[in-house]
Amino acid sequence: MSKAEKLKEKLLERPSKFKWDDLVKVMKEAGFTVKNAKRGSGRKFYNAKTGQVAMWHEPHPGNEVLKYVVDEAIELLKEQ
Repeated sequence: MSKAEKLKEKLLERPSKFKWDDLVKVMKEAGFTVKNAKRGSGRKFYNAKTGQVAMWHEPHPGNEVLKYVVDEAIELLKEQ
């Protein structure tokens, strides 16, 4: 099992703490590209194959994503 698959399993368990870098790895593995959304810490995740789009703020100064981001990411992954 690859690291990305293990991270996806962890994400699907709705953890209270999940790192931004790990979220990016999971989303890229699922076919999403990540782009800066105009300016600031906003990031746009886009899957050209499915047309799915999500916009989240990269956390700073820390690296842990907020709970709603975890929930939205899970929903996107389940829709695939």
